[in-house]
Amino acid sequence: MAACERCWAEYRARVFFGGEDSLTYSEVVAERDRRGGCTPEEQCGEMHIVINESCRCGKVTAPR
Repeated sequence: MAACERCWAEYRARVFFGGEDSLTYSEVVAERDRRGGCTPEEQCGEMHIVINESCRCGKVTAPR
């Protein structure tokens, strides 16, 4: 996955609040992949990217 809002949120929390200064975003993604990965909805978070009236996560974001 190129970008995942859930993984970015975990990364920010662990670095800024958990003190894991040497942690990289790629390491967080690799850990999540070993645990089964994230769903499309989790990857999208609140940042829906609209393509043909629906988001990449499958959620319809515009009336049809």
